[in-house]
Amino acid sequence: LGSGRDLANDHGCADLGYRLLDETIEATEGRFQYMLAALCALANFVDAAETMMLGLLYPTLAADFGLEEEQLALIASLSNAGMLIGAVSFGKLSDLYGRKHTFVVSMVLVLTFGLASSFAKDLVTFSVLRLFLGLGYGGNLITGTTLLVELVSHHHRGLWVSVTNVGFGIGALAIAGISWAVIPLLGWQWLLRIAALMAVPALCLLYWVPESPRFFIMRDNFEACVSAMEYVAHVNGKGLPVDFTPARLRVLHAKSPHVVAEPETWRNCWGNQKLLRWSVLRTLVPLAACWFLNAFATVINNWIPMHAMANFPSRENIIYEVALVQAAGLGLGTVC
Repeated sequence: LGSGRDLANDHGCADLGYRLLDETIEATEGRFQYMLAALCALANFVDAAETMMLGLLYPTLAADFGLEEEQLALIASLSNAGMLIGAVSFGKLSDLYGRKHTFVVSMVLVLTFGLASSFAKDLVTFSVLRLFLGLGYGGNLITGTTLLVELVSHHHRGLWVSVTNVGFGIGALAIAGISWAVIPLLGWQWLLRIAALMAVPALCLLYWVPESPRFFIMRDNFEACVSAMEYVAHVNGKGLPVDFTPARLRVLHAKSPHVVAEPETWRNCWGNQKLLRWSVLRTLVPLAACWFLNAFATVINNWIPMHAMANFPSRENIIYEVALVQAAGLGLGTVC
């Protein structure tokens, strides 16, 4: 791959098959990666629309369903419970069935239950439907990001993820503006339908994205790994390096010290022994704390527009104005 180095003798690499794949991705990177980044940004856009609209729905739902403010907390509780379950389950399911397939399923959940919740007639039905939508949202966060980082150069993964996160900020801004136009004119039901249908373009784009070649190495399917990379290279107008072959991947992967003889199945993939190692925990715990604080702040922010409307009754559109300011701050945060 340009360096002429014998990877088989490089014992410093955790998995030589993955190392060869990373160097091949870097050698063939091009417009496919931009398309994939746009897809993941679109998925983040949809996620932002579904989560950030809740604060704008609370006053209308309270009026339509005859609810007290405390009762509305059920919606946020079940939505976030779904996100938690989705994030945990889709991560492991993607190791079993592939990143692309689980990404598709998560987007279908967002589309299906987003649309279904627009037909809810009471609080319990609406909250349960948002629970299942949360499963899809939590799955999107995991599978979309994983698919992206496994198909871009390892030197630029942080940059690619940052770029796609801008989609979340844009989505928050867009849904605040759309809500201002749609809710007073057509009602909250049509806002939910519009937000759910935003998942359709992402699903269409996913048709043209191959499965992660790294996943194929995990499953010892080296022929499929090479086929996936041939497609990526073809889209980018490049050819694969001559030494990127199923036979060489098989040899290099077998030489890796961490390869386990027993493949993962749905019965044995839920263990947490690896998570309890200090080398993992010292990174995992701070990241988990950041996600906790992020989710905590998001839930609180969703209540601010409703309370602004109650405290400033003379400002007719205060709920949308506050939401736009919040979304602008979120958008700036994703850019910076």
